[in-house]
Amino acid sequence: MFRKTLITLLGAATIIVSGGFPVHADDTDLYLRNDDPPPDSEPMVMFSIDYRPNLGSVVCRRGTGVGTAGETECDFLVDEGYLPEKAVGEAYDFFDLIRGAFGYVLDEVGGVRLGLMFNHDHRNNCEGPDGAGKPGCSNGGYIAMGFTLIESINEIASDGTYVGGRKSCGPFQGTIIETNDDRSYGSCTSAGRIKALNILWDIPVSTGDRTHSYQGKELFFEFFRYLRGFDVYNGHTGFTSYDGNDGYDSNGDGVLDLLPDPLPPDAPNSSVPGDSANANANNWNLDADPLHVDYGTDPRNALYEWDTDIEESSGTDWYKYKEPFGTGKCTAVYTVNMMFQVSNQEDDSDPEIKKDESDQGMGIQKKKNITFVDVIGKLREEDQSEIAGDQGVKSYFLLADPFVKNRTGGQYALAGGTGAPLLLSDKPDELIANLTDIFKQILSVSTTFVAASIPVNSFNRAEVLDNVYLALFQPHPDKEPYWYGNVKKLRLAGLNTGGNVFLEDAEGDPAIAADGRIRFDALTFWTNPTIYDVKDDFNRDLGEVTLKDGRSVNRGGSGHKQKGFASGSPGAANSETGARKVLYDATSGSLAALDATDAVAAAVQADFGAADATETKAMISWLRGQDVYDEDLDNDLTDGRRWYMASALHSRPIPINYGARGSYTRANPEIVVAVGTNDGMMRMIRNTPVGHAGGPQTAATYGEELWAFAPRATMATTEKLTRAYRGLPSFGIQPPYGVDGAPVIYVEENGDGTIQSGEKVFLFFGLRRGGQAYYGMDISDPENPDLLWRIEAGDTGFEELAYTFSTPTVGRVKYGGNTYPVVIFGGGYDLAYDSGAPTTGDGNAVFVVNAETGALIHKFTDTNLVDSIASPVSGVDLNGDGFLDRLLVGDMGGNVWRMDMPPGATATSDWTMNQLAALGRRDAGCPAGDTQCGQDRRFFHAPDVVPFRDTSGDYDAVVIGSGNRASPLKTTTDNYMFMIKDREVSTLTAPASGSVVPKTIDDLRDITDCTQASSTCTEGDIATGWKLGLTAGGEKSLASPLTLSGIVFFTSFLPPGSTDVDEACVPPEGEGRLYAVGLAEGNALVNRDKPIDEQDSPGEPEDRWEKLASAGIPAEVVSLPPKFILRPDLTVQEYPGRQRWRTYWYKEEEPGQ
Repeated sequence: MFRKTLITLLGAATIIVSGGFPVHADDTDLYLRNDDPPPDSEPMVMFSIDYRPNLGSVVCRRGTGVGTAGETECDFLVDEGYLPEKAVGEAYDFFDLIRGAFGYVLDEVGGVRLGLMFNHDHRNNCEGPDGAGKPGCSNGGYIAMGFTLIESINEIASDGTYVGGRKSCGPFQGTIIETNDDRSYGSCTSAGRIKALNILWDIPVSTGDRTHSYQGKELFFEFFRYLRGFDVYNGHTGFTSYDGNDGYDSNGDGVLDLLPDPLPPDAPNSSVPGDSANANANNWNLDADPLHVDYGTDPRNALYEWDTDIEESSGTDWYKYKEPFGTGKCTAVYTVNMMFQVSNQEDDSDPEIKKDESDQGMGIQKKKNITFVDVIGKLREEDQSEIAGDQGVKSYFLLADPFVKNRTGGQYALAGGTGAPLLLSDKPDELIANLTDIFKQILSVSTTFVAASIPVNSFNRAEVLDNVYLALFQPHPDKEPYWYGNVKKLRLAGLNTGGNVFLEDAEGDPAIAADGRIRFDALTFWTNPTIYDVKDDFNRDLGEVTLKDGRSVNRGGSGHKQKGFASGSPGAANSETGARKVLYDATSGSLAALDATDAVAAAVQADFGAADATETKAMISWLRGQDVYDEDLDNDLTDGRRWYMASALHSRPIPINYGARGSYTRANPEIVVAVGTNDGMMRMIRNTPVGHAGGPQTAATYGEELWAFAPRATMATTEKLTRAYRGLPSFGIQPPYGVDGAPVIYVEENGDGTIQSGEKVFLFFGLRRGGQAYYGMDISDPENPDLLWRIEAGDTGFEELAYTFSTPTVGRVKYGGNTYPVVIFGGGYDLAYDSGAPTTGDGNAVFVVNAETGALIHKFTDTNLVDSIASPVSGVDLNGDGFLDRLLVGDMGGNVWRMDMPPGATATSDWTMNQLAALGRRDAGCPAGDTQCGQDRRFFHAPDVVPFRDTSGDYDAVVIGSGNRASPLKTTTDNYMFMIKDREVSTLTAPASGSVVPKTIDDLRDITDCTQASSTCTEGDIATGWKLGLTAGGEKSLASPLTLSGIVFFTSFLPPGSTDVDEACVPPEGEGRLYAVGLAEGNALVNRDKPIDEQDSPGEPEDRWEKLASAGIPAEVVSLPPKFILRPDLTVQEYPGRQRWRTYWYKEEEPGQ
């Protein structure tokens, strides 16, 4: 076995394509860029610590040292100089641990600008600049250290070792140090680290009267003023911050021992720079500017300082902050907040917070009291600087109290855009892991194109189960065409129990980082941390953590549960002990074992494109997972490859719930997950085995592959993937495609929630860019599949079939008094669209086939249908009788088509097709070869169809977005989200083919720059529908919309180079937006420019969308009944109203019939 270093910054590969091989446009282009961040763009991270008595609680004691019998969990921090030396058995408190862990983690990172902020004491209900001069007045918070560069001091090799040994900036090095005040940083010269650690260790532990409320609202308001370069507000209001009754005033004369005693006659009043007239012990501000008085040499003097380097005089009587951003582009801003309880005693500054920004307030206006959540949200939603990029503040929270963490703390983290709070653990390893993970999230960016999948509860389809399955992929680190893939499982916490709803890992911890991806230190379900890829084969330089698989694509998950992975022997034939079960289509209606034998090689040699039988057997063995080309150079050609689950780029994993089948139970139903991968396989994965009753899911049967089907049509993919190993020119970095289409499921069962003998489960899929074929499989027994049929381009009746991009739609139809299960799909994608708009006619049809036999039932065509249909077809049962009676779909020319199958049809000849709308290049007259035409709108994704009503009567709202999925970097097309009102709503009769006058783009009201109440909304007729421009340069819709309770949720993609953002500030993958608009008029529903302003209704066009945390092409929104959605950045959001249902197609009969 061997280990190759992976590049998780997905743009870190220059495009290199060998001559003679095709280069095609596709969405993988995003991951083949090589962009460096702009200079001076280090992220800025502000830390705060809750200064309560909890800091004084004992968390560990000094042991006898690391590696000894009496070692304790804190000893490694002492031995490495991060905690002061103490006698064996003496205690370290929580504050010691926080400071020691903080120092340890700082030495692991670099390239950030770090700040510290703290609360003052809350005393005498005073606030603001005037309070700084009042005796005994303390309130709000202050900036103890402005943003200071923390450079890297440790270089970590790919194997996790430190180059030249680990370097430490711990403050207690060299000699035996027994107090916090006696510090030695050894050879460390990192000024930023030393400054931060001195401040932390100067502050005494919070005990007795020396304690501060966490006044989060006021603390964040002070931080806001710092970011904006406004006047200091509460920063100097700290008269009683650290005195308490602690003996610092040892002689009772009212002057603290740390100050000169007696005070010098010219000692100033700190609230007035240079003022010495009012100096006396009673009005002395304990946090006075140290530049104005000599405090002596006691190192604890620093505890009374705010950072004067970030301030400047704004006149004769006060200070203002220096705006911290400077000239650097794209700087991101974060806070990391450690809390024991909720924020409180924070209302004193509300009048100032409510003021407009022109008056140095935050502009928050509410009928009710402003909350800490409001302030957090305001900082996140609003750009805090004029420099390029988005400087909204993301806020992480670590909370010690589990109840607060799960309730109020969850609101803090959600408002801060970081998903769910982490645990403020009193265990050194856990605290260090959580802090490290936060920094890794901040400093780095595996990805997914497809939405998460969630199984429907087969016993109650008004619920979903709490399993979530994610398909991940990652480009090859050595610019090879084999891209790694995986399917990982997480769990929805709190969905049916109240409280915050979020994705959690196998250990019950929040699983999603602030960048919308899996946390580095998460342990996903199915992963066995004792298998070598997770336990030993990790790369710290990439953020990987031992015993945790996290976001790593080629560690853990279903990928390391492939049979033979742990043992190193995937087998050359299905019959071998412990071997994978790999099948192929021996005929168009049967499956056989894909074994590396002479007989099988002879049958499939032409399909693989191999030179002879020996080469064919080698390719079969490689596809099965064997290292036949000795990639690891160990001379063993039968052991397993390092990773043999390829990418699932577009094939969304689909869970199938068989209920209490066999020995499974209602509590542990049999769920399997189907997913296609680009090594040319459709795979079936087991969720949990029989007998699972909770607890770990690490055994080999959890997440294991049951079987893999390798169609003949995709076998040539193996030849391309193995060229480099066979001494041939590489296929290039861009991967070939295999089974890249998403599977769909059709179920017939009696309604009891369990698939019994005689009941049916069918699986259907296409290949997308992997080929020109569709497949139907009988998976009624999920461990023993059968092939129902195969349809290929050129088969009789399927002459128009192109590349099978159109994900099948399943359902039942009725005509001539009979009913049939059907599969419906568009004609597919003509690859000539990659370079223009062809007129070949490939793909310009919609097919309806018998689900069981594959026989063609009907083909929809039209003389005006000249463009390919790559989109899935939306099937609608409008009258609720269980049969599809209308189909809608868009094509590659920007047209929308309606097909009617009325319930009274005597034959399919009664079915009709009409062009509902002409919204693209054909109507606009774009030249056939002009790829830069602004009207070249293409529909790759299915429309949403919603029955609705307005003052003119009933209509079907057809919601569809345009965007070129095959060329996501293109910026010349004017794309829109459309809502078309189709008023021909009767299901009893169908309009004759060609009788409907198609609506044009000019017929629809343009709502882009207007709002619901705006008088400028005059163009077009809302009675016909609306169009909403996606106006950022190159912005496009690349996923289907979802309408719930009259709210249309949809995502858009902004490629690098968008006119809305500086290209240098966009991730190499681009970025996404999430829109939420009203179905009826496209109006904004959330006031995002002032997100918590109850008095100002959502009225700006920008209120319609928000930026997603995750980079890259966003997937569609996923419905989580009864009232939630799962966003593409893997956060859960509640929405008002009633759920609209989408599920597999089920045919149900009464139990027992």
